Amino acid sequence: MQQEIVIILMAFIFFILTGLFGGIGIYSFLHQKRKQAIWSFAIGFLMIIIYLTMMFGLGIGEM
Repeated sequence: MQQEIVIILMAFIFFILTGLFGGIGIYSFLHQKRKQAIWSFAIGFLMIIIYLTMMFGLGIGEM
């Protein structure tokens, strides 16, 4: 039971952070801050990759 709660919280935090970095990227892109936008999108994309790797690495995505 404890492990499931930790996994759900981790997934929720990754979801929120990915959305935050995507939002910062869009905001930066609209205000002509291309370098900051690229970094924000890169971090958001990297977080998606980490999330997918962790979920399938733990065998949770294969239920």
